[in-house]
Amino acid sequence: MKKLLVLSALALALGANAQEQPKDDYKWVAGFGEYYTAEKSSEDSPNFLKNGFGGGIEAGFKFLPEWALRLEGSYLEIDVENEFLDEPASRIGLDALYFPSDDYFYVFGGLKHTKIHDADIMANIGLGKHWQVGKLGERWDFANNMKIVTEMAAYQSIG
Repeated sequence: MKKLLVLSALALALGANAQEQPKDDYKWVAGFGEYYTAEKSSEDSPNFLKNGFGGGIEAGFKFLPEWALRLEGSYLEIDVENEFLDEPASRIGLDALYFPSDDYFYVFGGLKHTKIHDADIMANIGLGKHWQVGKLGERWDFANNMKIVTEMAAYQSIG
C-alpha cells in the first residue's frame, strides 16, 4: 500500500488541567474517529480496498512550548470490493508535533506500524488544531479542560 489519506474528522481531547498548567507542561488524552481512503493510482495498492471508518486513542504531552510527542493506536474497518465483510485494520505509532507561534495549531510527522491486509511501516505528515470548547466551561467544570481536535494526514509506505 503506497499512500493513504486519513482524516481524523473529530476527536475529543481531555487535557490534564490544561488551563492552569503552562503550555510547556500540557498533557492530553483523546479518543478519535477517522476516515480512510487509499490512493487508487498506486500500482502496489490492493485495488480491492475501498474506504473505511475507524476510531482510536492517543496520549500526548508538550515537552517544550513548541514541541510535543504523542502515541496513538487505532482500529479501522475498510470496505472490500464485492465482499460482504470489511477488512479489519490496525495502526500504532509515534508522532512529533510542532506548535508554531505558541498556538493550538500544529504540524506533525511520525512513524506508524500499520496492518491493512499486510503489515507495513509508514511515515506520515499532517496538520491539526486543538480547539477550545468555549462556553461549556462556564456550565461544567470538567469542560474547561476539553478541546475538539481536527486533523488531516497523508501516509507513505517506507517498508
